[in-house]
Amino acid sequence: MRSLTVTIFLLLAGLTIQYAQTVELDELTIEDGLTQGMIHDILQDSLGFMWFATKDGLNRYDGYNFKLYSHFPSDSFSLSGHVVNVLFEDSFGRLWVGTHNNGLNVFDRTSARFYKLDYEEPPGRGLNSNRIFSVEQQNDSIF
Repeated sequence: MRSLTVTIFLLLAGLTIQYAQTVELDELTIEDGLTQGMIHDILQDSLGFMWFATKDGLNRYDGYNFKLYSHFPSDSFSLSGHVVNVLFEDSFGRLWVGTHNNGLNVFDRTSARFYKLDYEEPPGRGLNSNRIFSVEQQNDSIF
């Protein structure tokens, strides 16, 4: 009976090892299309895209190519600042992008536009500062 138990255990252990997932990690550099070597935050979103918060904007990687989202002063729907500190995806699939001195952005995936939220007077209504270092969801409200 003991040898049968050991045999079944070894058989199950072998099946588990055979079907276990393997994870491969690749190194992505400026040579691959990343626009900046200084990465402040990394996020893989619910669609599988990798997002990189950098000192030179926001980089999206689809597994093959990078797309850069930058700040353009003449475009009110561009990223609000060059230096991106933090990334967050909420339970509704919205991407939130916190900048170093230019407030918080929410990215509209359909239009590829950024909508800016920034410090407002009086205090207590909106952001306390335009320096965003963390983003979290408090509840499931839609904003």
